[in-house]
Amino acid sequence: MLYLIVQIAIVSLPFAALILPLRGLPARRFWTAIAAQFVLMVGWAVLGGAVIGKIWWELSGGCAGNGGGFEGTCGYAGIAQTATVGFVTAVVMTTICGIALRRLIDRRGVS
Repeated sequence: MLYLIVQIAIVSLPFAALILPLRGLPARRFWTAIAAQFVLMVGWAVLGGAVIGKIWWELSGGCAGNGGGFEGTCGYAGIAQTATVGFVTAVVMTTICGIALRRLIDRRGVS
C-alpha cells in the first residue's frame, strides 16, 4: 500500500509542477500559461534525458556503475537513467519556470 501511495505521488509531480505555481490566475491567463508551461516541460524532459542524462551516465561510471554489469542489461540501465533524469529535470525546471512566470505576471499586473 505504501508503494502505491509513493507511486501516485511521483506520477502527480508533473501536474503539481504545472498547476501549483499558476493557480489563482484569471482563466484566460491560466490556460495560456499552462500551455506555455507544458511546452517548456516537454522541452526540459528532452533536454534532461538527452544532455543531462548522458553527462550523468558518464560521471556515474557508465554501464558498470549503474547496475548494467550483466549480459544485456546495460541498455536497460541506460534507458532507466535517461527516463529518470528527464523526468526529474522536467519537474524541477517546470516548477522553477512556473514560479518565475507567475512572478513576472504578478509584477506586470497582467490580467
